Amino acid sequence: MTMRRDALQFLFIISVSTSTSWVPENPYKCFEHDYPPVDTSATFLKNCKDNHGNIYKPTGPEDPAQLKSCCECLDYRCAYIGNSKILYWKTSVSDHCCLACTNTTYKADTVIETIEFDDKCKSIETQVCRKLPGHEKAKIESEFNYKACCNDNTGLQVLDSKVYQPSTCSQRTCFYDKYLPFSLWISKQVVPGCDCCLRTDPKTGKEYLVADGTTWAVHGKVFECCRGDIVMKTEPHTTSHTIPHSTTTRKPTPASDNVVLITGGYNTRDLNTTQHSAEIFLPNSPGNPCILPDLPERYYAHTQDSGMICGGSYTKYTCRQWSPKEESFPDKPVHYFKPGRFHHVSWTTAEKETILFGGGAYNTGARNSTTILKPGVVDGNQGFKLVDQIYGACSIPWPEKNSVVITGGNYHSPIYMSTPVYNEKGFVEDLGKINHQRVYHGCTSYIANKKRIFLVTGGQRTSSTEILQDKQWSVLPNGNLPNKIYGLGLATVNNEVFAFGGYVRGERGRRTVAFSSIFKFNIGEGKWQPEKYKMSRGRYFFGISVVDFKYYSEACLK
Repeated sequence: MTMRRDALQFLFIISVSTSTSWVPENPYKCFEHDYPPVDTSATFLKNCKDNHGNIYKPTGPEDPAQLKSCCECLDYRCAYIGNSKILYWKTSVSDHCCLACTNTTYKADTVIETIEFDDKCKSIETQVCRKLPGHEKAKIESEFNYKACCNDNTGLQVLDSKVYQPSTCSQRTCFYDKYLPFSLWISKQVVPGCDCCLRTDPKTGKEYLVADGTTWAVHGKVFECCRGDIVMKTEPHTTSHTIPHSTTTRKPTPASDNVVLITGGYNTRDLNTTQHSAEIFLPNSPGNPCILPDLPERYYAHTQDSGMICGGSYTKYTCRQWSPKEESFPDKPVHYFKPGRFHHVSWTTAEKETILFGGGAYNTGARNSTTILKPGVVDGNQGFKLVDQIYGACSIPWPEKNSVVITGGNYHSPIYMSTPVYNEKGFVEDLGKINHQRVYHGCTSYIANKKRIFLVTGGQRTSSTEILQDKQWSVLPNGNLPNKIYGLGLATVNNEVFAFGGYVRGERGRRTVAFSSIFKFNIGEGKWQPEKYKMSRGRYFFGISVVDFKYYSEACLK
């Protein structure tokens, strides 16, 4: 009887392992030539085997992939077929890759298809797999360019069209050349400075720019260009006589040398200008920001340590250092490094070495590694490995221990909730799990009762605020932000905590809103208070650091 049962089981195993009719079809193809590590048409009992004979136990739907291929775009997990006891290699597409309509998988930042249309503007549609900010899964994004038109906020403009841009006091011309892939705007400054106003000549009907601070009279009323807005000047009344009221633009001079440097960032309504912009927030003169000269490249998702900006989506391989002599961020970088990094974090040690942590593209090894930048040495050095991959985390310097606390943004359990501490040599300790998942959040520290208190707030998944006190992370009962704000930046100046900008994802067809708001944290009451003053523009994913104003004051444009 036993022999008969064993024989039947043997025959059943043979029939299952050789039959493919049980196995769901694997429809996925790789964007490049690839050698899968498993046979997706095979079936198994008890355990699965890869092409090298290695054995894998069955896993649940929430478990991570056991094997990968196609630049880690395809995940393989040993799973049961339906409610049967038959095992097979279940295939799925990774979150950081895209699945095209042809069932072909593509890694992030890969061009899927380019289509040229024979229309008036000679439109070019490029489909690209993107890992977009605020989205857990990669998306296929269509980018449109043109050979016979240029695009701006008002729509498509034909070649040789000229458009004024008051914010930069320049005029743009739509240009194309056969050696260019598509047409583009070429800007030429026509009036010195920034924040001009656009006027219309009443006789000719032609538009022209006037500089910030320019005044003119129309029908006896005096108007002025004030930071890009045309305002009517008023006349204050006195008991004896009336004197036209005017203002003089002066460079701000704060009582304290410590100020907040803010660079670049993202804002869909004024993208290019925001990514090139820089300003300084003066705590003792908050309504009068210092506007700095434009950045030499587009910056967002970068880090900032004092006056050095590193990485970013468009600048992932370089660092630039503020030059008081040139009164700007120079074109020439001070550091070059690989792998490229964006949505990473950074920290400068007591020895003035800057360490870049994590971030970057998924398949470059950046997210679990570090780069060490030494003063005077152009090329960055490979640093130590991280205990977990991080992306969209937030770092808090710990000067008393010459170390840094990295909060959230981690990949492994508990996801987005870890708080490892690193020094210049590597991992030191863990400060425990924060209470809410946090990615793209804000963080800083302050002193209370002669102790350093670490603070985290906001992020993609929560509006709450937590502090670390007595080795325990606790949620402040009154510390909520007005929404789930993420991409914000925090800074502590003279032990006053400020939160700048950020954004809230649009819902039900509404656009994403980028904030210019500034909040101040009431340390005694443990809550955020909105301030009346704002940044010069809304922005998120920007660089932020505390700097000495004496190195920047002469560069203020207004």
